[in-house]
Amino acid sequence: MSDKQTAAAGLASNSAPGPAAGRRAVVCFVEDRPGLVQQALWLRRSWVFAASADTDLVMFGPPGALDQLPDDVVKIVQRPVADEPQWQDYRFVNSLACLNAAGSDALDRYSHLLRTDVDTFLTPAWNEFRPLGFTCGHGGYSNTDIVRRRIEAISADRGLTYLGLRNVGSTWYGPTRLVREASALAETLTLHILEEHFASGPGVWPCWYRGVASMYAGEIAVNHCAPEAIKTDLLDVASTSPLPIDHVPHIHCWHTSEKFSKFVFADCGYTVSDFVDLDLRLVPDYCLATAQLSLADRFHA
Repeated sequence: MSDKQTAAAGLASNSAPGPAAGRRAVVCFVEDRPGLVQQALWLRRSWVFAASADTDLVMFGPPGALDQLPDDVVKIVQRPVADEPQWQDYRFVNSLACLNAAGSDALDRYSHLLRTDVDTFLTPAWNEFRPLGFTCGHGGYSNTDIVRRRIEAISADRGLTYLGLRNVGSTWYGPTRLVREASALAETLTLHILEEHFASGPGVWPCWYRGVASMYAGEIAVNHCAPEAIKTDLLDVASTSPLPIDHVPHIHCWHTSEKFSKFVFADCGYTVSDFVDLDLRLVPDYCLATAQLSLADRFHA
């Protein structure tokens, strides 16, 4: 199935009401770094605005980070797995490992999980987002034949099923057991890729590159664990998208200097003029306003 076909299938599945899902959770890992805590706060602010009656926001992380979040967030203390020496400070693994590390059994109270990153936003459209199976957003790491062939070769060498679903985004939605299972396999594969393919250097972006090893691993894991997985245009929507927010339930900050840019925001680069005539119905303006409001939300126990 091609990427275009999978995107279309994702949109089709999301247009139909799913079965009663029970309680859901949006799950992230937040490190004790000011910029990442602030991103977690704007995600929390967007979750409050979405006013989803069936969804908790669950944040894993060290006490220093969690203590800065308001108490309406479900906080689960967890040491960053990336602190362990074998990871050589590969921080991206934390968002995978948290779903099966200390305290993660608390996730079993939920029927469905949205595994995502802190540099994201929800919108009220989240309340109508109920796909029938495992669903993921779009990634941007599979850019060359070398990358595609190596991902397939790793999958074959490990005896895993690979069905050709490429450029799997970092945001996954699905039944709790399945999301946790895919995350556990992706964690194991990330370490394998780091040790076997990047021991002598980081590679070169946008070809084979250490920085996205967890994305390569996630693609392999999703193909193997969730053979019916579909990609959708409703997850990982770029924060620069001109779309209205009632069309997209989930927004992700990509690497850009255009509005909305997490980098410009972190550098205090938005001025008063950027807040004139904001249209909060549109993705970039909604993200800017939500992020700005979140500056007042930092909590100190």
